[in-house]
Amino acid sequence: MSGELAPIGPEMGRHNQRLIAERIGWPKGAVEAIECDHPGWRMDYRYESNIRGFEHAAGFYGVIAINRREERTVYGATAEELAEEIEKG
Repeated sequence: MSGELAPIGPEMGRHNQRLIAERIGWPKGAVEAIECDHPGWRMDYRYESNIRGFEHAAGFYGVIAINRREERTVYGATAEELAEEIEKG
C-alpha cells in the first residue's frame, strides 16, 4: 500500500480509509468488512472508549442520515453483527 494520500476524487475516501486504518492499527479485515454494499451508510471501526460522555464499545459502527438533523447509529461487535443490524432496517 502506498504511504501517500489519494488525490481528491471518488476513490479518495476508500484509499485514505485503508491508509488510516493501517496506520492506527485496526484489526485485520476491518476495512474489508466495512466496504460492504449498504448504500447511504458510513461505516467504521472504533476502539473502546471509557472517556466520560464518549463511552462506546470496541467494534463496528454504521451511521445513516434519517433527515438533515438526525442520524441513526448501529453497532456490531463483529462485521457480521453490524451487517445484521443494518439489514434489520
